[in-house]
Amino acid sequence: VQDVLKAIMQDLTWNNPCVPLVANVSGKMLIRNHQIHQELIAQIVNPVRWVTCIETLLEAGCDTFIELGSSQVLTRLTNRIAPGMKAFAVDTPEKVAALVETLQGGAIQETTSSRN
Repeated sequence: VQDVLKAIMQDLTWNNPCVPLVANVSGKMLIRNHQIHQELIAQIVNPVRWVTCIETLLEAGCDTFIELGSSQVLTRLTNRIAPGMKAFAVDTPEKVAALVETLQGGAIQETTSSRN
């Protein structure tokens, strides 16, 4: 599968990201297109290093984490890794919009594992 993905990805144009990405495989901050390309291929057969990813984001100054999707697994893990940080799980475009509005208004009172 890695070889197939690598072949497909080589035909794509890869730009450098506007915002750094944190790789699931290494937990490192990625700022170059070739780094992202390599990490995506490696991700297929390597475990996710979620603790390292969160630690990298904390070191970069992140204090708010938003999980997009129907689960709250990553939000709960983030709360265990970084107690006191703001962590939210949202699963619909409407909930995303409401959370963004709340975050922009600065009205968040406490960290939560769910934003339903």
